[in-house]
Formats: sequence, structure tokens, C-alpha cells
Amino acid sequence: MKDLKNEINELSKLSPHDVNEYTAKGNEIENKFNQMPMDEVRQHFRPLIEKKNPKKKDWMTNKDFDIFLRRSFGGETDLPKPKITLGHGAKYALVKLFYLFYDKCQIEYYNQNRNKEPFLNLLKDAFLTKEFDDLDTSNFKKSNSNYEWN
Repeated sequence: MKDLKNEINELSKLSPHDVNEYTAKGNEIENKFNQMPMDEVRQHFRPLIEKKNPKKKDWMTNKDFDIFLRRSFGGETDLPKPKITLGHGAKYALVKLFYLFYDKCQIEYYNQNRNKEPFLNLLKDAFLTKEFDDLDTSNFKKSNSNYEWN
């Protein structure tokens, strides 16, 4: 656990580009959520460290991004939930990002039964917030936000 903490502290000093290079050098996470390769997962969620939220603030730090990937996809649930910066309009923007991930998994056959529940639970359990506790599959959709993730 101490080595992991040191590794995460080192990540907090890296730029978003360097985080990808760092993980490509043997510090890879095995995706235990589904069959999608981790580089595709990382690429999908990279806007969380590259873009600003609707309040023009960073969504999260590099350190929290790494914790998010390790905890949510690598199964390292002993790690604390990462922090994310929300605000007006940010909740459904984040729902949209996770829905787009769900959608991508349908298209690429990583979730053939079209069950939204695991993806909704992934979002609900991903971050240190209760903001998503009221969501269910009826409001887990991309149309609730015009935030552009691309």
C-alpha cells in the first residue's frame, strides 16, 4: 500500500500527457469492470483532466484521475474515493460522460445485454460525493446535458 501511495503522489506532479506515458511504462491497470482495453477507458475519461467543468474549474487532479481508474476499473476499492469538482450543470454533464461510455461499450460489444445498471453504479460509486445517489436508469442518459466532452 505504501508503494501505491508513493506512485499516486508521483502522478499528482505529472501533466495529463505524462500520465498516459507513465501508465504505458508498465504501470498499467487491468480492467476488471468489462473487457474494454484500459487505454480506451483512459482515453474516454481523459477529458476529466483535460477540460474544465461548466463552472470553468478543473474536474479533477491527475492524482484523483489515477485513483478513479484504479478504484473503478482496477478493482482497488481499498483506495479512497477520488474528489471531483461539481457545480451547476456538472452533475448531468458527468452523467452524459458515463452514458457515452455505456453507449461505446454497446457499440463495441463489451456489454451485449444493454444493461445500464452496472454503468450507473459505476458512476454512483466512482467519486467522493452523494450527488448521484438519486439517479436511476430513467435519468441515466446523455440528453440531460449539452456539455460537450469532445
